[in-house]
Amino acid sequence: MYFQNKNVLVTGGAGLIGHELVAQLLDRGAHVRATVFRERQLEIQHPRLQVVPCDLLDPGACAAVVRGMDVVLHAAAYIRGLKGQQARRDEILDKNLRLSVDVIQASVKAGVERFGWIGSSTIYPDLGNPFQEKEGFLGDPLERYFGIGWVKRYGEKLCEYFHRNSKTRFAITRSGAIYGPHERFNLEDGHVIPALIVKATQRLDPFPVWGDGQDRRDFVYVGDFSEGLLQTVERYAEADPLNIATGVGSSINDVLGLLLELEGYAPRIAYQGDHPVQNINRVLDVRKAERILGFKAKTSLRGGLRQTIEWYKSTLTATPT
Repeated sequence: MYFQNKNVLVTGGAGLIGHELVAQLLDRGAHVRATVFRERQLEIQHPRLQVVPCDLLDPGACAAVVRGMDVVLHAAAYIRGLKGQQARRDEILDKNLRLSVDVIQASVKAGVERFGWIGSSTIYPDLGNPFQEKEGFLGDPLERYFGIGWVKRYGEKLCEYFHRNSKTRFAITRSGAIYGPHERFNLEDGHVIPALIVKATQRLDPFPVWGDGQDRRDFVYVGDFSEGLLQTVERYAEADPLNIATGVGSSINDVLGLLLELEGYAPRIAYQGDHPVQNINRVLDVRKAERILGFKAKTSLRGGLRQTIEWYKSTLTATPT
């Protein structure tokens, strides 16, 4: 009941995580303010929802939008898939760093009660086993995640600092590879699951796949992650990170096999070794979140893919030709 009648700001309300957080908060009885940026739209209407077009990199706009809030959930981010990460490294680092610093500082100055931070597995070095929270700062992140990994690490340390030196209480999460509706579904800078869904719905044959398909990730459905974040904010705002994921590794080939089965066709697979590929094994140890929160992801990979495909197809049907 923590969120009942609370004033909650969700930054990045039109995004993958933002949409789900807004929906779950409204279900919990919160009064929600959500920021949107440029072309993206929040596809929810509700008497307790206020949608605010806002550039959070504008200090004045950022300060104004957090004013009067009890809780801030920072879901706004400048995100691209691996191809986009390699092509726009400097832009990604600059925007995400400034977003993190500005939103955190504005929240503290406004006297926000609690703040929810969304970290990621990019902070972890390659230790070759499911990553435990205590390993987050052992050595550097992988080279391909070096920049964004350190941005996420800095964000966590900023949360820890203000947790100690202000009245705002911080909840820190580290996510697996989040997927679901409202993500960017395109082949240029989308993440792996949206890109595979686009190719499958287009019935490509041969079906191009970056790398050899053996890379393993901890894919967590956005509804499960959002539930874990809200539980952390409500019950463990201790500036102590929790992995919110499934604890299960699935290869790109696993995802592809389920996806093609759900779509009911069997194309020739064309592996492309000249494209960017993910690292070999990125799985999170979720025992700490299970122990502290009783959290366990509920959505199977098959179920999450089915829901994501259905949403994507519904948006294609609803789009005028």
